[in-house]
Amino acid sequence: METAILLIGAVGGILAIPVGYFTAKMTASSQKESTAIETRGPDWDRFMERVEKHNAETRAQLNGRIDRLQNKVQRLEDKLAEKDKLIEQKDALIEKKDQLLHLAMSELARFVRKFPDDVVTRSIAYELKDEMSAYWPRDEPN
Repeated sequence: METAILLIGAVGGILAIPVGYFTAKMTASSQKESTAIETRGPDWDRFMERVEKHNAETRAQLNGRIDRLQNKVQRLEDKLAEKDKLIEQKDALIEKKDQLLHLAMSELARFVRKFPDDVVTRSIAYELKDEMSAYWPRDEPN
């Protein structure tokens, strides 16, 4: 029995050598990787600081550009609103002018019908006489 215990102890000792060697090798490799990571850590920190700084600068530039474009759009919208207001005013003036022209042509046509042989009637421009035909009432002869 003692031999069996000695044999088991010897086999255990022999097996402990490769296991110990493997464990030592893995520990050394792990420590080497940890050291490499620790030495690269400050490099990564500096790199990340540069990236963050660049991102902040770029963001500031883009925000400034966006603000300028928003201001420009606002100015253009204001100008467009002014132009729309002017167009509405012009349309109202044109409508008023058309009403006055229609009234004047109707009155002129009535005058020509009432006084066909008058000096004023004969002096009316040919272009106006052509346009007056549109203002003759339908039930009266031209």
